[in-house]
Amino acid sequence: MLFGLAVALMLMPLLPARPQLRAVQDGVPLADPAAGSKLSVQDRIAGWALRVLPEPLTMRLSAADLDIVGITRVEHTWKKVFAALLMGVGLLVMSVAAQLVLSVPLWFGLIFAVGLAAVGWLLPDAEVVSRAKQAREEFGRSVAVFVELLAAERRRDAPPAVALENAAAVSDSWAFRRIRQELLRARYNKVQPWAALETLSMQLKVPELGDAARIIALSGDKGASVYEPLRALGKGLRIRMLNEDAAREARASDTMSNIVTGVAVMFVVIILTPMLLTLLG
Repeated sequence: MLFGLAVALMLMPLLPARPQLRAVQDGVPLADPAAGSKLSVQDRIAGWALRVLPEPLTMRLSAADLDIVGITRVEHTWKKVFAALLMGVGLLVMSVAAQLVLSVPLWFGLIFAVGLAAVGWLLPDAEVVSRAKQAREEFGRSVAVFVELLAAERRRDAPPAVALENAAAVSDSWAFRRIRQELLRARYNKVQPWAALETLSMQLKVPELGDAARIIALSGDKGASVYEPLRALGKGLRIRMLNEDAAREARASDTMSNIVTGVAVMFVVIILTPMLLTLLG
C-alpha cells in the first residue's frame, strides 16, 4: 500500500490538470500556450508541492537567500522533493529487504525512513543558507572595491549616474554584473540608479550597497560633494573585512589548538592505561 501510494503521488503531477490562477500568485511557472512550450517534470512536481504542501514546509527559506545564489523557488522546491524521496524511499526499500532477509520489523525501518526523508527535505535549505552567507561576504568585498572606484569617478567630476556605470563596468565578477544589470534596468524604467541600487541592497540583504547608494544619492539629488564620504565608507568596509578575517583566523587557530590538545590527551591515556591496569591488577 505504501509503495502504491508513493507511485500514485509521483504520477499525479504528470496527469492533465485544470489551470489554476492561484499558481500565478504562488510564483509557479506556467507553460506558454503561444510558444507551445511545456513545463518539465521537475517544474510540475515542484509546482504541485508549492500548491499543496503547507507554507511552513515550502517557504522556510527567504527570497533574498534564493535570489543571491541565483535559483528560483521552484528549482529549490524540486531539490527538496528529490532529496526527500531519494533518502526516504531508499531507506524504505532497504527496510523491506531487511525484513525479507533478516526478519527485521518493517515499522522499525518506516520510522527511520520518515526521519531520513525529513532530513533530506531540510538539507537543501541548509545548503542554500550557507551559500547565501558566502555570497553576501563576496558581494560585500565587491562593494568595497565598487565604492573606491566610485570615489575615483567622483573625484574627476563625473556625473553621479555616469560614475555608477563606469565603476560597475570595471570588473566582470558576478557581483559587478548584478550591479550593471540593475543599473541597466533602472535606465530603461526611468528610475534613478541610486534608488535602484538601494532597492537591490534590500532585496539581497547587502547593507553595504545601500550605504553607497544613499551617499551617491546626496550628490545626485542635492549636488553634494561625496568624495570624502565614499572614501570613508570604503576604508570602513576594508577595516571591517580585515577584522572579520582576523576573527575567522583566530577561531580556526582555537579549533586547531583544541584538536591538538585532544590528540595529546588521548595519547597520554593510551600510554598510561596499561600501567594503571598493571597496578590495579
